[in-house]
Amino acid sequence: MRKVRFEVRGNITGFDKWLTFSVVALLSVGTVLVYAATRNWFASQGLDPQYYLKRHILNIIIGVLFTYGTTIIDYRLWSWFAMTWSPIREAGVQVDRIAKARRLALVMKPPPPSPRRQQRRRAQE
Repeated sequence: MRKVRFEVRGNITGFDKWLTFSVVALLSVGTVLVYAATRNWFASQGLDPQYYLKRHILNIIIGVLFTYGTTIIDYRLWSWFAMTWSPIREAGVQVDRIAKARRLALVMKPPPPSPRRQQRRRAQE
């Protein structure tokens, strides 16, 4: 009789330990640098010296939650989403490029002469 082995995987198995350690180390160093760079200025202004520290930690928590959320979704769903929405995104990019080109064209045109400038030119002639 053949034994069937069931493998129960937790949500945290199969991750890259070195990559995780590197990210945690960079986040820690960044948090310390943000706090060190902003605490004195905020304290001298009479404000909360930990304001940016709190915001930075909150942003880290939000990033970790979004990262975890993207890892529990199957990669095939992400590829379907990318293939489905890619033409729509590309159309949006093209519309943005056209709008930027029009704005640039408007900026590059010389401004029409003001009435005062026209009067000065007539007076000089």
